[in-house]
Amino acid sequence: MKTFIGTKIVQAEKLSVSDIADKIVNNELLTNGAIDDFLLKNDQDVLGYLVKYEDGYTSVSPADVFEEAYIATTGLSYGLAVEAARKGYALERAGWNGKGLYMFLISGSPFNLGCSLLSDDVNRLLARDMASIIAPHFALKTSSGTIQPGWVASVSDTLATDWQIVRLDLNETVMAE
Repeated sequence: MKTFIGTKIVQAEKLSVSDIADKIVNNELLTNGAIDDFLLKNDQDVLGYLVKYEDGYTSVSPADVFEEAYIATTGLSYGLAVEAARKGYALERAGWNGKGLYMFLISGSPFNLGCSLLSDDVNRLLARDMASIIAPHFALKTSSGTIQPGWVASVSDTLATDWQIVRLDLNETVMAE
C-alpha cells in the first residue's frame, strides 16, 4: 500500500456530546448520520470536535482522532503554509516586523504581450521568444501596500513555526479554536 498525508483546512469547535445535542435542539446545527453516530455511541461528557469542511459538510470527530490529524492554523510550519497557499490562502508570520505583511501564491497565467509597462524592445524580445506565460510564484503584500512579485522565503522563514492563515477579504487571522 502507498502512504498518504492529508492537508485539509477545516473549521472546528471542541464540544461535549451534550453541547452538540443542545446545538441540534436549538436549531444551530442540522444533524446527519456522522453526528447521530457520535451522539449515540458516547456519554454526555465525552469531548469531540464539531468539524465543518470547506464544502460545507459537517461531521463530528472524537477529540483524540481530531487532535492527531489537525493543528490550529496558527503556529504552522512553512511546509503547511505552502500547502495552504496552494489552496488559495494568504499567510503571514507572527514574527514579521512589518504590519500588514502577507504572502500569497500567484498561479501561472498568460502574459499580455505589448504591455505598456514594458519597453518596445522588451515586448519585441518576449514576442520573438514566445515568452507569454508567467510562471507560478509567491508574492508579498508589503507594509507600504505594494505587491512584491517573486518573493522568496528566507532560511528563517522556512524554519519558522509561526506561520498563520490570513483572510484576504477581512485581513484577519483565521483561528481554528
